[in-house]
Formats: sequence, C-alpha cells, structure tokens
Amino acid sequence: MLRRTFLGTALLSTLLLALAATAWTQGKPPIKVALVAATSGGSALSGEAIKRGLTIAIDEINARGGVLGGSKIELVIRDEEGNPSKGVTAARDVIEREKAVAVFGGLHSPVGLAMLPVFHQLQVPYVGTWAAATNITRNGRTPNFMFRVSANDDIVDHFLAKHVVEKLGKKKPGSSSRTRRGRVQPGGPDEVARQARRPGRRLREVQLERSRHEPQLLRLKNGGADAIVMVANAPEGAQVVKSRAKIGWEVPTISTGASAADASPS
Repeated sequence: MLRRTFLGTALLSTLLLALAATAWTQGKPPIKVALVAATSGGSALSGEAIKRGLTIAIDEINARGGVLGGSKIELVIRDEEGNPSKGVTAARDVIEREKAVAVFGGLHSPVGLAMLPVFHQLQVPYVGTWAAATNITRNGRTPNFMFRVSANDDIVDHFLAKHVVEKLGKKKPGSSSRTRRGRVQPGGPDEVARQARRPGRRLREVQLERSRHEPQLLRLKNGGADAIVMVANAPEGAQVVKSRAKIGWEVPTISTGASAADASPS
C-alpha cells in the first residue's frame, strides 16, 4: 500500500510539474503519460509490474475526478525490450507523436542513460521507477528533467557493502557484475570495492561472461572469496546461482533487487 501511494503521489507531482506551463482547451482531452520499459523478453515481468502499479495509481486519480479540473490521465506503453536504441526511438515516439507530458522508465540502466538526451532536448520529465544507475539523475544537467522514485546504485551498493563486511563479517567478498545484452551495470560494484578494501579485507572482482559463469566463479572460489556480491539482472543472476551450485560452492550470495525481480520461467 505504501509503495502504491508513493507511486501515485509521484505520478501526480510529475503531472503538475509537466503541465505547469501548458494550456489545455475547454474540451479537456485526456492527459497522456507514457511507460517506456521492457514488456517482452527476459525482463517482461518487470515491465508488467511497473505497468500494474501505474494503472492502479492512474485509476485511483481518475476515480477522484482526474487532474486540472477534470482531465483524465491516459497511459501509453512502449516496449523497449531492454535495448537502448529502441528505448530512444520509443521515447521520441511517445513524446512527439503521442504528446505524453511525462515518461516513466523501466528496469534497465543502459536504456535510461541512452534516453537521457531525448528528455532534455524535448524538455519532458522522465521518472525512473527501477533503473538504478546513479548518473541517470545525477547527470550535471541544468535544468534536469530526470527524476526517480527508486534507490540509485550508490545507495544500494553502500547498503550491500556494509551488510557484507559489517553484518556478515566477511573478509574477502567476491564481486560479480553483468546486465542483459552484455552491458556491465554502470556504477555497480564500486562501493563494494571501497568497503571491502578497508584494512583487513580484500576484494576479488570478475566480470561475468554472457552464458557460462563457472570459470569466473572458480576464480573467486580459488582466490579465497568468502561471499559473492552480485550486481546483475535476473537472467544473469539465475545463471550465477546455478553455476555456483554446479561447482559446489556454498557461500552467501548478496544481490541487488534486479536479480530477483524479473526472472522468467526456464
């Protein structure tokens, strides 16, 4: 309930910001907002979850009479498939053709980063619901049209690192990172590295290959790693857990939320 209320508040605040300088006709046409997220492929469930949250928030706002004196909100959805170039095309489409006044993003940070110039060029606000790359919102732009309702990588990685080295007491955590489509998560294990390199601790790092993770995990195991800190989306995260079982390595595995958020049945 708290998450839904927060999303509804963010949606309403974003609309008021986007419409502050916009004049509407007496006919009160619907006000369009857009979701540009992965709704197919390995991350389809993440896009579906965001769509459901937005739909609930929009239905509640419309049931209360809409916004700006009675205008209803309408949701437009585009599937970017976790592909940055498709995300850019979709962002332009919903703004220029559909006339969306605000755009909500999906799971993948590379897509959010690729779309960033579009929102600043067209001066339409973007609200990140999941993509965690810190520099999506901390981008040095003034004015800045990029917003978020989820924690960024700096916050999440700091929490993961403190949990591993302080709560679990691990001395040699292993860090692995990978996102879909072969792109390393921006800003992923940096905070883990800073925490793990404190006196008396040592970090082992690997970049995960596209399909087979056993060689990378064996490097961590043979190097004495006593935990795995994983920055990855669900398809890679699932493979890491399976590969860890194959090599018979029983160590704590601490991961970002994306690793458990969008797995499809295999």
